[in-house]
Amino acid sequence: MKLNNGISLGNVLTIIALVVSVAISFGSISNNMDQMKTDIDKKANREMVDIKFEYIQRELSDIKDLIKKGRK
Repeated sequence: MKLNNGISLGNVLTIIALVVSVAISFGSISNNMDQMKTDIDKKANREMVDIKFEYIQRELSDIKDLIKKGRK
């Protein structure tokens, strides 16, 4: 079946299906990104990592001082 100006109904349905599939894909990708962000936030609490890093740096400084005192 043809519409005005030679555009077939099949072409219109194909374009509609394409638009719907792109919209669904975009929604799915957006949902996956949100889920990944929440998973990362659960796994790596930045404040805790920073505190542990500072603690490790202090411990390393203490160990270096002990090694220097042992060499004298």
